[in-house]
Amino acid sequence: MRVKKELCKEEFIETSAGQKLTTLKHTDKNIDDLIELLDSLGLEIKANQIIPDGNNDRGTYISLGSAIQYNHNHPQKVIENISSSHPTALICIGAGIEYPAYKKLIFSYLLRGINVMIFNYRGMGTNTTGSPTAHKIKLDTETCYQYLKEEKQVKNEHLLIHGYSIGGGPATDLAARHKGMHLLLDRTFAVYRESAVERFPRLKIIINRFLGEIMNFDNAKNLLKVTGHIAINRGSQDKIISDKQTQKLIDNLPNVPQAKLIFSDTGHEGMWLNDAFSSDQFNQFLQKAKLFNPIF
Repeated sequence: MRVKKELCKEEFIETSAGQKLTTLKHTDKNIDDLIELLDSLGLEIKANQIIPDGNNDRGTYISLGSAIQYNHNHPQKVIENISSSHPTALICIGAGIEYPAYKKLIFSYLLRGINVMIFNYRGMGTNTTGSPTAHKIKLDTETCYQYLKEEKQVKNEHLLIHGYSIGGGPATDLAARHKGMHLLLDRTFAVYRESAVERFPRLKIIINRFLGEIMNFDNAKNLLKVTGHIAINRGSQDKIISDKQTQKLIDNLPNVPQAKLIFSDTGHEGMWLNDAFSSDQFNQFLQKAKLFNPIF
């Protein structure tokens, strides 16, 4: 088994203005331990990098290889699943932190038998170039989708788009434009501009005049065009995304039976799948979407 050492622990750096930022550089031994555990269970995990950015690679696809089970007395392979037989999660991350920080989420999907594609948006993170406008973020997300479709032959009905925070924008846009793919909106807004005004009311004029053009994400509108299964996760302690924004998403759910609401006892950050109740709700959603394929 081989996983690129992209899965790191955080390190704090200080800017010239005295502001502390978080970057991700060093290998986390906990990841090595988890890889060793998965290897002992007979799982093969490979990582391929895509989306070149100069000398950097901004995206990684992690696929489950052969699942091997052993008899204690006579070790032998009894089952084999090629990577294309597993469903795939395309994770659209939040702003301000790079994808290696999502290692727990990555392995939560892998343990559920779901391959993972995860990437950094251009201009976000310490090793990317360009500017992160809504249009360019959508292009990055579309690039990942085309890679999964053309190179990995992943069908839309076997694909879950996970949009966390700002990632809800490109995730909903992608799911609205491609029929059949499934969508998880994880602590995200209904309309980005409205959410920004709610947080910074004194900047309302500036936000409406400029931000609406730069970050013109409208999840509520796009949600009506999604044809796959949909789940919305609301963190009960979320101070960034208001109940009003979540309710607007709920009100704009298409009139289909496959929508599910997940309520987790978390803030805007944090791993809500650690909670048994939230995890069970998530598993139910995956089962209805026929994406749940636990590896053991």
